[in-house]
Amino acid sequence: MAEEGSVNGIKPSDPRAGTYLAIWFFFQIAADHVFLPILVATFLLAKRVKRNPILINMCITWIIAGISSTLLLYAGKETGPEPSHALCVFQASMLEGTPPMCSVSALALIYTIWKSMTYISNDRQSGTMKYGIYAIIIAPYATLFGFALATSLVAIQDLSKVDRARRFFYCSVGNNHLSNTMGLFTAIVCLICVLFEILIAIRISRAWRAFKDYKPGITGRGFDKHLVIRLFIFQGYLLVALVLSVASIPSLTSVAPDLFAASIGMAVFLVFGTQSDVLRTWVFWLPARPPPVPPKDTITPFTNHASPVSRAICNDHQADAPTPPGYMTPQSRASLMSRKGDTVIIISKPEEAFGSTRC
Repeated sequence: MAEEGSVNGIKPSDPRAGTYLAIWFFFQIAADHVFLPILVATFLLAKRVKRNPILINMCITWIIAGISSTLLLYAGKETGPEPSHALCVFQASMLEGTPPMCSVSALALIYTIWKSMTYISNDRQSGTMKYGIYAIIIAPYATLFGFALATSLVAIQDLSKVDRARRFFYCSVGNNHLSNTMGLFTAIVCLICVLFEILIAIRISRAWRAFKDYKPGITGRGFDKHLVIRLFIFQGYLLVALVLSVASIPSLTSVAPDLFAASIGMAVFLVFGTQSDVLRTWVFWLPARPPPVPPKDTITPFTNHASPVSRAICNDHQADAPTPPGYMTPQSRASLMSRKGDTVIIISKPEEAFGSTRC
């Protein structure tokens, strides 16, 4: 009977069941219990590595997701007889809320990057922005709490529908209305993420073209492709995983969505843990690398300044030289554009969400 209830197509008698379970727990433990905690500790403690709290918060949400996914392993109930109702209800409630929580944290990150491309801070708005950051940080956990509470209330009404056999890897509640609500919410958040990605791509394209026209010598080499590539790789991977998870809710009998979703934590680590300043912090015994020299075509004709695009996107940790007469700063360029009716908006430090990257 338990074998028939496995909606992802895995039966305990399947000779591959043990392999699937090992892969599942490998991703959960290696990424969410080891690598991501090390990465978060590096972000918080390393002096040379500074990251926006929204990115750190997103990493923490995936750590929570990994811990929730391994509760049965902690209790020694990943195989064999069904776990106790209390353990199963708790895990099912947590895992029903982790996809919405993680999708909201990803949306918070991409929204922060989009906002950093359009927002120019001032003293009057700094307080409002501070409270806004707090709200963005709390939003994923409020989402988790809401879905977990709703799931637990539904589960305790009929404990016979709460078991491990339905999903094989973890406990779940056999309630289609609950699962469909979670899937719809996650899908909507994913769609909003895609829309913000499109807006980011449009703004980057406009800024690139504007500065290319402003100074013909400035080309793509003055543009931080690494930041953009990391952002879109992560968001693309996350979108595929979440869509697969949503697609697996109704009746898809495949192990692929669960295993792919389990690998997201590893993807987060590989995308954000392989940045140059992070790697240099971990291999501290190697000599420090000298600051990179701006490409030849990003130097203004007046002095040894990087181009506005390079200075806006990258953080090369070099002290700014005095601005000579005639040098057009990004602010003066933005003012000139507004007077001319140009709708291009200067990118304002999107690296704050990622930290400094190699230019």
